[in-house]
Amino acid sequence: MPPQVAMHASQSPDSQAINEQTIAELMQQGFVSEAEELLPPPPHLPPTSAFSTDAQTQEGSDGPDYHEFLCQYLYQNFVNGEFCNLLVHVPFREPPYQLHAHIVSKSPYLFHLLTNAVATTESDYTHPISIALNELVDPYITDEAFTICLSHLYLSQMHCVTGENAHHVLAAASFLGIGDLCEFSANAACENINEHNVVAYIEWSDHASPYGGYTQQIRERAYTFLLRDFPEMTSAFGENGSTGPGYKRLCGYYVQLPFDLLRLCLESKELQVPSVQKRVQLAQDVVTTWNQMNSNEQAIVTTGFTEDQAVLISKTTSRRIKKN
Repeated sequence: MPPQVAMHASQSPDSQAINEQTIAELMQQGFVSEAEELLPPPPHLPPTSAFSTDAQTQEGSDGPDYHEFLCQYLYQNFVNGEFCNLLVHVPFREPPYQLHAHIVSKSPYLFHLLTNAVATTESDYTHPISIALNELVDPYITDEAFTICLSHLYLSQMHCVTGENAHHVLAAASFLGIGDLCEFSANAACENINEHNVVAYIEWSDHASPYGGYTQQIRERAYTFLLRDFPEMTSAFGENGSTGPGYKRLCGYYVQLPFDLLRLCLESKELQVPSVQKRVQLAQDVVTTWNQMNSNEQAIVTTGFTEDQAVLISKTTSRRIKKN
């Protein structure tokens, strides 16, 4: 799950309390020179004494990684909304994200906006910078996906990418220019395409917004699933032929597809069928069932073409005759 990002900082004065009398006594005895040396570290950062910054000491060690804990510390500041100097307004979220400019400027897009904002307002970073992403109108960029991407600028969030949200994360990562998260999300989408989400992925790939070569990668994987993987998974053309459960499952699934996608599958030479005769039979069985389910429209199967184009599927509007 993505982090629940706080919108306002929350500090506990009690967690920073120290015994002033004890400090004064220790300073008089020469044990410490500054009171700040006894201040406890932030609650989410272990003491620096727990780590070694010496490269030779760290090499080959299974002990704590200082750099990892430093990233964790910065990430917790983001989650808690602490010490932020940047407000990012987006259409789908209120109040805005509270961020750290020096961290999120890793995004080329945000770096560009920050550079312009600083030049325009002559900001010295002593006051929060406010930028609005009014052009963020992509319906596939969700609050969850955008939060994952912003979090990833602090600390890897690849574990939050799932088969269900991968295309949303890819859309947000493409918008922000986060290359490694784009690639990971695209691969996650391809690996998790199945009979329940393949139509959604194809519809997403037809979306007008550009997601680079990742769109084509996912589209090709989705079509491969429909034309090759699913017929093989169901053993649709096994020993039992058209009477087998696999064949019936394939027909039942194709019937539920949007018509243009159904037509593409039945006409495609990539469809994994053993012969022209089997392709024609599959097309006729699917179209017959489709016509029974759609009384206002009727599909027609035309046969007798080349082996690569054995069938053509067309659709007409069915006119009902009114009885007086």
